[in-house]
Amino acid sequence: MANQERSAANKEYDKAAGTVDEIQHDLQVVRDDLSRLAQQVASLLSVTGSQALREVKAHMSRAKQNLDGVLSEASEKGMEAADTVRDSTDTALEAIEDAVRQRPFATLAIAVGLGFLFGASWRR
Repeated sequence: MANQERSAANKEYDKAAGTVDEIQHDLQVVRDDLSRLAQQVASLLSVTGSQALREVKAHMSRAKQNLDGVLSEASEKGMEAADTVRDSTDTALEAIEDAVRQRPFATLAIAVGLGFLFGASWRR
């Protein structure tokens, strides 16, 4: 029972870690897009005035749309990650509560043993 709950908690943790990686990837894509946009703006400045201005406005509009989409997606993924962490914490707490209910003396013995180990390690 506890192994299943630990497995579920590990899966939730892996899901949260994957979400964080996806957000970091999305932000890197935005950085790359902005870098390319800056290069395009620099090259467009060599083109004649009014045409360059129209092209810059079009590029800025597309960049803004891309940025809005990425930020919206990052926000959603951040909320998912927070929910996943909250769920895994609840799962871990439930596992501890179940262990205490099913084996109160064994749990007490483990707690005393851990207390002894911490006390012994702090003495040194």
